Amino acid sequence: AEDLSKAEAVLGEQQDDDLYVQIEKERAELKKKGGLTPVTFDSFVEWKKRKDEERKKSDIEDAKRALAAASKLKGRSGRELFAQLAAQNADLFLDDDEADDDWMVREEEDDDEEVYDIHVTGTSFSLQKAGAKEGGQP
Repeated sequence: AEDLSKAEAVLGEQQDDDLYVQIEKERAELKKKGGLTPVTFDSFVEWKKRKDEERKKSDIEDAKRALAAASKLKGRSGRELFAQLAAQNADLFLDDDEADDDWMVREEEDDDEEVYDIHVTGTSFSLQKAGAKEGGQP
């Protein structure tokens, strides 16, 4: 009994049902105001279904708007760009017969690093010391 009186002095009176009483008072006030729809399980299920359908329609509309905005931002296709460049400069895309000749010139180096050429033939390849002739060593 002494512990209970100490607890009441610190915490106030024991009010276990205080929350429930407060909820019931608020419910009574809402009923007095009127104009509210009582919620039953069936009415909640109908409301939830209607809201889900509205949300789906809204999501679809949002996706359509985003797609329309993205299509406006989309530029010309590669084919259109190629045709425009070809029309502006007819020689731009002509092949040069000597385009692949001497594409890389190797500089002579004085260091001791060994350099190899890679020769690819079909599906096989071979390594040859740089500067060596096809048949032998330098």
